[in-house]
Amino acid sequence: MTRDEALGVLGLESNATLEDAKKAYRALAKAIHPDNNPSPGAEQLFMLVEDAYKVIAHIEQKVRDEQAMARAEKARRERARAEREAKAQAERERREREHEEKERAERERQKKRIRSSKVVKPMPVSIMIGAWNMSSQENTPTPSKTSMLQLD
Repeated sequence: MTRDEALGVLGLESNATLEDAKKAYRALAKAIHPDNNPSPGAEQLFMLVEDAYKVIAHIEQKVRDEQAMARAEKARRERARAEREAKAQAERERREREHEEKERAERERQKKRIRSSKVVKPMPVSIMIGAWNMSSQENTPTPSKTSMLQLD
């Protein structure tokens, strides 16, 4: 029996809800139940109404189950996506920290190289080149011709 046939047995339109089917089933069940209705076909009619309600209830339950499964699947996919994003973010942060650490270490190595390679440059030295004369008056040498030579 299809849903539309079951709704027809219960006397409902095709757009009826499970609540509508439940109300119609209860009303019909009271009226045609074999304990309340002594007619010869009452038992078969009651079983037909009962089967129609079971078909509708089963179909509605199946729809609810499928919707619940779809929601659960959507939630599972969303959790998986969030986990992937969190893992990717953690990996980006780890790489960034690693990169910063490498840059810091490189700066330290450069500073160390600069400190160790610093050579103390001698101060410019000037020397006097020239002839020294001895003056007889002072007995001290005096430059007669002086030129300065700058050494680096």
